[in-house]
Amino acid sequence: MKNRLLFIAIATLASFGGCKFYDNSTTLFNTYYNQKRLMTETEDEFSFTEEKRRVKPRVLVPLDSGASFGQVANTNQLPPYLKDQMIDQSKLQPVAIKLDSVLIKGSKIIKLHPKSNYIESTIFLMAKAYFYRSEWLPAEVKCSELIDKYPLGEYSPDAHLLQAKCYLIERKYALGKNMLSRTVDVAWQMKRYDVLSEAFQLMAEQALFEENVEEALRPYRQAIAQCDDDEIRAKWQIEIGSILYRISQFEKAEREFAAASEYSPDLLSEFEAALFRASCYNQMGKFELAEPILSELEHNQNYKDWSQNVLAERMRMYRLQKKEKELTQAEQDGEKIPGSPALTSMYFERAMEFYQQNDYTKARVYLAKATAVKSPVQAAATSYFSLLNTIEDRLSKAGKLSEQIVKFPESDSLKIEWSSAMFDVGRAHEKLGHPDSTLKYFQAAMDSCPDKNKEKARFTYGVVRMLTVAQPEVADSLMEILALNFSTTEYGKEARKKLGFTEAVVIDTVADLFHSGSKFRSIGDYENAIKQFLKLADKYRTSVYAPRSLYNVGWIYERKLLVKDSAIFYYKLLMERYSSSIYAKDISPSLAFYSAYQVSKVNIDSIPP
Repeated sequence: MKNRLLFIAIATLASFGGCKFYDNSTTLFNTYYNQKRLMTETEDEFSFTEEKRRVKPRVLVPLDSGASFGQVANTNQLPPYLKDQMIDQSKLQPVAIKLDSVLIKGSKIIKLHPKSNYIESTIFLMAKAYFYRSEWLPAEVKCSELIDKYPLGEYSPDAHLLQAKCYLIERKYALGKNMLSRTVDVAWQMKRYDVLSEAFQLMAEQALFEENVEEALRPYRQAIAQCDDDEIRAKWQIEIGSILYRISQFEKAEREFAAASEYSPDLLSEFEAALFRASCYNQMGKFELAEPILSELEHNQNYKDWSQNVLAERMRMYRLQKKEKELTQAEQDGEKIPGSPALTSMYFERAMEFYQQNDYTKARVYLAKATAVKSPVQAAATSYFSLLNTIEDRLSKAGKLSEQIVKFPESDSLKIEWSSAMFDVGRAHEKLGHPDSTLKYFQAAMDSCPDKNKEKARFTYGVVRMLTVAQPEVADSLMEILALNFSTTEYGKEARKKLGFTEAVVIDTVADLFHSGSKFRSIGDYENAIKQFLKLADKYRTSVYAPRSLYNVGWIYERKLLVKDSAIFYYKLLMERYSSSIYAKDISPSLAFYSAYQVSKVNIDSIPP
């Protein structure tokens, strides 16, 4: 009897164990294996695998070198480091089907095998799939689900980190920072130094974005004090130096890089610490201290796979030393090494040197090289290259149009096209941060565009924007032109709104026109003053402002522009239209005298010698 009961107990346990084994086996071979394979293939497409393993030296570029060009400059927008976490649609499209399959297979596993050992990893794979698809809320839900079910599970640190990223990308900064703190706690407990490093990096980047350097350094300093792994401590020590290097505090950065040798850095960390120390010395102009470090790195066979990084630092040294011959030779050697982010960054720095000298032709040559490889400067190089190309292209186009305008001076379409090219050049300079050049080209576009063309409103508004602070009176006067002459355009409507003009009563428009002309006259812009006065006189002849406007036009020609014939023309027009007005009576004696003088002058001139 006892043997029989023992047999039944053994059979029962075997049965339950077999079910669990069967469930796990079925899940693994039928679904989970393929789900994980698809995710691995997807991340390989994104180049995540190599980045996470980091088998190559990093490339450090100071932010004030121009590398941050085109990135946001205020806390109301998404920080650049978070944009880097997001997958671009062009990269997502080729793997979209794979991510769909990851989610489908994950749902199948949860539904059909809820007790298998693969549920935790399945939930995390689904969370990552949603994250890569930029579906932040579903990714958050899956991360929360994993953390609730498996608070100390294998993937708990990863889920905490991923949820923190979601919060930060959604601009829920308080939640994101709090989740990063929780990530650090969990990762410490489970000794997940990879997660810790990434969490510290996010903390540091957010702190730098908020311009809080000490807050960026604090997590690394605390971690070094708490960690008992000297290899990890060396890596975090280098991170401190990297932060200081990026904000151009090279003297402090050099000391932090040197301190990494106090621990037990691995080969890559050892190389980075030495290379970055040399770079700090170069940036400080202490070339005699950089030289022996670079020579040692060049001759040490342990670092032969990273020789391109040393060559790049040599290029920086020669450029800063103004050694053109050596720099040219180093650049020629660099051309033989394709796909190097380190060399690409040096091409960018060289381009920026030419750019600061206003040598845009040479700058574009080096920028083109800097756009070819993914690096910390690629985005900035691409932006600079595009804008300089726009300037060259539009100026070339404008030159050809100028030749056509000489042949066909009455062609408004050619003038409009030329003005548009000038405005595009101005926009490019505006993005490059050149206010003087921006105003110059905007002004050229505005002045050359025919008055009746609606594009003139866009060009005028550009000039207004540039003059608002420096010359507010001129800007206001131009705003009045927009409000009165281009009232149906979006720029005219905006101008009327800002100036507080009414829309309902014509008399307001007439008064505004006269006020606008008067303001232009007071600041010496006689061309625009005459335009405003004549528009009023022609369009609103019955207005009380009409004779006064013609009087002002004649007065400007007589007293300011000294064009007597034009003055007489408009005075005569005033006499013909408004002979009983006080303005006509005022100029009647002078006009009669001048007319008599002209007649006598003609008679005298007609007498033969």
